[in-house]
Amino acid sequence: MRPRAGTARHSSSTTRRPAAIGSERCELLIGLGEAQRQIGNPEHRETLLGAAGLAQELGDAERLCRAVLANSRGWMSNFGGVDSERVQALEATAGALPDGAPRRAQVLALLACELHYAGEPARCRALAAEAIEIARSAGGSGCAGPCAFKRHLGHHDARHAAGAPTAEPRAGRARTAPG
Repeated sequence: MRPRAGTARHSSSTTRRPAAIGSERCELLIGLGEAQRQIGNPEHRETLLGAAGLAQELGDAERLCRAVLANSRGWMSNFGGVDSERVQALEATAGALPDGAPRRAQVLALLACELHYAGEPARCRALAAEAIEIARSAGGSGCAGPCAFKRHLGHHDARHAAGAPTAEPRAGRARTAPG
């Protein structure tokens, strides 16, 4: 008597290792979150944070990195505030990636961007500078431009948060009040 095809398939899927099932689930969550972000569904944030948390539990730095980078549109996620959950995920990712990894540069640049309104301009500048250095060392990895943009945000915050003027006064344009 031959076993039914569906039975054999079911048996093999139940004997898979839990880590393999977790990896597949993580991969599916990343894909779902990316699709949600692309169609403008705000649930992408929670989906990708869940994927990042699962990847962290699994010790999977690559999927952790993919999840946190996918959970961004390229700039700070909370204008005027700080998304502490995203910051925690980015910090965990930065710690999980090797120091000179090009994707670490992207993570650090995004972390600097997310911390823009945290009131820590020196930390933002340091993160952005490290991201730029890694990107330059990696050469041609495609992340130098985005890192440089995010570095500008860190410098912008430092110059303007303290009430400094946003533009230099123009010579010869001063007006006197009538009368």
